[in-house]
Amino acid sequence: MRYLILEDIGCINSVYQTWVEIVLNQIPCLVISVISVTYAILAFRAFRRIRAQGKDILSSHSSLTNSRYIRLMLLGTIDAIASTAFQLWILIGIFNEGVNPWTSFKDIHADISVVLRSSAQQWRSGSDAADIELSRWLWVICASLFFAFFGFSDEARKHYRYVMSLAGSYVGVPSGSYGTHSSSSRYVI
Repeated sequence: MRYLILEDIGCINSVYQTWVEIVLNQIPCLVISVISVTYAILAFRAFRRIRAQGKDILSSHSSLTNSRYIRLMLLGTIDAIASTAFQLWILIGIFNEGVNPWTSFKDIHADISVVLRSSAQQWRSGSDAADIELSRWLWVICASLFFAFFGFSDEARKHYRYVMSLAGSYVGVPSGSYGTHSSSSRYVI
């Protein structure tokens, strides 16, 4: 079976958990996540050590400010740590459920054209309902986290005021009611 169709979720892939899948899929993801955490820690240490030089470097690039750089590093660090924790959680779940025996490609791909459907009541009553719900809402959590880092910055609020005053000018609302704004049309990166 290649896919499952879950009501309220959609199509998800079905993975037969064997040692081959763990070696080819799960372990490399965990290794990349651990390497990312290591680089994030090293980057923070290097930034702290050469902070004075860093300000000179950041000032030479007009679009990269100190606060934007720190926010970007924090977001990358949180992403690396969360990815590592998520990969460990997946591996622990696989080993708790038990690894299926490897037989052959012919056996594993025997029902490759089968697509199972499951109602919301069926999959929510299963043991992996929490995992399915997490995979469903993980995209929203990641988008909210990204917006929390970059959507409330001074640059973003300046652009929000500009857009609001521009939109307000079309409907007759005075631009002073939104605060000061810049006429810059650059985007927040």
